[in-house]
Amino acid sequence: MDPKTEQRLMLNREDRITEELISSGLLFLDAPIVPEIASKFNKSLLYLAMKHKKEDKKPIWIYLDSLGGFVPSGLAIYDVISASVSDGVVINILGVGVVASMALTIMQAAGRGHRFSLPHTQFLLHQVSQESVGSAEYNQVKEQTAEMERINKLVMGIVAEGAKIDLEKLLQLSEKKNCWFSPMDAKKFGELGLIDEVLSTLPFPLV
Repeated sequence: MDPKTEQRLMLNREDRITEELISSGLLFLDAPIVPEIASKFNKSLLYLAMKHKKEDKKPIWIYLDSLGGFVPSGLAIYDVISASVSDGVVINILGVGVVASMALTIMQAAGRGHRFSLPHTQFLLHQVSQESVGSAEYNQVKEQTAEMERINKLVMGIVAEGAKIDLEKLLQLSEKKNCWFSPMDAKKFGELGLIDEVLSTLPFPLV
């Protein structure tokens, strides 16, 4: 078998596996959060949310392993998850590997009691960066700075609300540094934690 044919078969097999996982209620968000990824993820999530409302009522599980990415794309995912939850769809998020930056913000969308982690997941909290918002010409820097401050307070406000910690305290803690958390430290952060439970087994059925 020539390499191109073998590669095509492997991709087709991967697509079939992904479709089967989605049909069973398991979504993967395991890539940098950019517009293309956000669009594809939200389409799959909306499909499962409609299926949940009309048919099986099974919880949706999101496997989250991402270093973060573009803020508007992350907020798009956060909003769709949050709106689905508000509409009565049960969504659980399982943090695996690294849950950083916008990924940590997205994790808060599942709501209290639905934010999970495996034992060795690492969590990273930091304020938004220029690259995560967009670029600007020199004469737009002032306006861009004001917009960054607004977006930063919006994103950090979501995290502050999820963990039930004062926003100003959170901004001060994360100023000029990255804040790394183990799962247990993430669970203890603020009054409600960045996550709710650390699991040692997979919480969704394998068959």
